Amino acid sequence: MDIIFIVIIPFFVSFILSLMRVFRRNIFFENFLSITGILIPFLVSVSTFSAVRSGEIITYNIGGWSPFLGITLKMDALSFFFSFLSLTLLILIMIYSLSRSPEYKILYLLMTGGMQGILLTRDIFNMYVFFEILSVTTYILVVSKEKRSYKASFKYLTLGSIASVLFLLGTGIVYKTTGVLNIDIISSMNTPQLKITFLLFLTSLGIKSGIFPLHFWIPDAHSIAPPPVSAFLSGLVLKIGIYSMLRLFYTVFRTNFFEMNDVLIALGAITVIFGSFLALSQKNLKKMLAYSSINQIGIIFLALSFGTELGIIGGLYMILAHAVAKVCLFLCSGMIGDLNLLNLKSKPFVSIPFFIGAISMIGLPFTCGFIGKYYVCLAAVETSYTLYAGVILFTSIISAVYLLRASYYLFRTSEDYKIPYSMRIPVYITSSLCIILGILPLMISDIVELAAKTLGGIV
Repeated sequence: MDIIFIVIIPFFVSFILSLMRVFRRNIFFENFLSITGILIPFLVSVSTFSAVRSGEIITYNIGGWSPFLGITLKMDALSFFFSFLSLTLLILIMIYSLSRSPEYKILYLLMTGGMQGILLTRDIFNMYVFFEILSVTTYILVVSKEKRSYKASFKYLTLGSIASVLFLLGTGIVYKTTGVLNIDIISSMNTPQLKITFLLFLTSLGIKSGIFPLHFWIPDAHSIAPPPVSAFLSGLVLKIGIYSMLRLFYTVFRTNFFEMNDVLIALGAITVIFGSFLALSQKNLKKMLAYSSINQIGIIFLALSFGTELGIIGGLYMILAHAVAKVCLFLCSGMIGDLNLLNLKSKPFVSIPFFIGAISMIGLPFTCGFIGKYYVCLAAVETSYTLYAGVILFTSIISAVYLLRASYYLFRTSEDYKIPYSMRIPVYITSSLCIILGILPLMISDIVELAAKTLGGIV
């Protein structure tokens, strides 16, 4: 199947589900369609693995138009890495969410289609369009029965709208300057430096990915949203902003990116420290996890800002580790009644996966988090930024304090309640992946290294 089905199948299935709302609700068929709408794109993505692994780039020109005029979708190692990771976790989160309303599933599928569109498109304007689909659906999904969620959603909407305006303005300037919007064509052109445009995209994507000081929407949106929404916001949506930075900054704005290298590295380090200390001071479990996400995004941004192949490899491993572990932790939070850290109670089937996700976030050996932090620190030493390796190690100690504290409270007491297996299974799988990918990193090393080579670096 062509890679366009990765994008259009979720949209098509969401349309079918919306039509079903006219008739009597059939929960089994609704759940079947909801999972199938993500499973088919996942299988299409998997089918491209052998070709991508051999270095091939799979291309689809919509309508048969040339890349200069039309919309081009491409699957290379970098887009495969993000697409496969996101679809795997989106299936698990959907299974966890099967008891939720049809409206939730419709929006979830629209969000999935928007996310895959961003990962596959090579057109900057269409990247903006898919970002809008992703953003609008997540603004709505953040809203829950709590009145506070409306305020959180409005804050997210306001900052997201600013990000969208900046992105669209930057897109307009790029088109005015180059006369084309295809990323590959622009990267091959001898264009003048676009420093102001670069700053527009940096600010826009900085908001979307939660870089300090553009993180203001994250604590409320992630902590107040329903647990599965918090899981994909932290585990996946933030990473889409990082992907867009990688795709644009290492191609279209390569010169501007490396000119500001030192500033971006310092910004990443501040984000790491800021997120760690604020997470340490939280009394609510989900708010603690939200600030922890800022810390982890800071490490990823720091690694990518080094501008070396090893830094990109470290950043990609960190993206994988954070996505899997944070989805696990937020899904666990949905099976805990009182989220006040001092009142945490859970069954072993919650506390054990939570503990595994926590030690992976800390970066202890034999977890995927350790592999990520190891490569990032190695990249810092390689580029003579040893101080930043110390920052990562120091903040890992802080992470150990607040995450192990939460784990201790979960193990300390037990609460009597029943949780359906549809909610347990995704947690078991994500926590197992934290260990499996830490013990057997060679399972994914080929695609990670190939993705890094796709972008290249200074060295």
